Amino acid sequence: AFGSDTEYLLHLISDAGVLATAQQTSGPHSIIVYDEDKDKLWFWRDYFGRRSLLISQRVDGFLLSSVGDSGSDWVEVPSCGIFCFSNSELTCYPYDDRQEQCLQFGEKLDVTVVISSETLRSPISALNTNPDVSKSLDWESQSDDFIKLLFKSVQKRDACCSYPLRIDKV
Repeated sequence: AFGSDTEYLLHLISDAGVLATAQQTSGPHSIIVYDEDKDKLWFWRDYFGRRSLLISQRVDGFLLSSVGDSGSDWVEVPSCGIFCFSNSELTCYPYDDRQEQCLQFGEKLDVTVVISSETLRSPISALNTNPDVSKSLDWESQSDDFIKLLFKSVQKRDACCSYPLRIDKV
């Protein structure tokens, strides 16, 4: 048995690695992991960015925190993927639809972000990607269909992104 979410996450990371564990972690979170053996610093927020994670560039490196004072140059880490500092290089493992946000983040920090070819799957599935446009415009029927579609979407989001932090088996 594990005494905390942190212990359980560390166990999963040691078994499956950071990327696999991050893909299975849902719910509001921001996480920072240092891999001493590989000298890599990993950090990310949940897909919806519900927990704060800030970064500030200093003369001797970077600071990461969930809170920052208003007098500093803190930048919000975007919820566009998983970031990794290694050998003075910042790599982003982006969600399949958020590569551009990773590059914009690098511009804010004045750092080149390397976009990994290994992308993460978005936890949100597309609904109704091929609507039948041949149907006549029956507004009442279509509005009912739209309300049903929204309800399904909320159900899927609720099932996918439950609160509190939930970690599926890796």
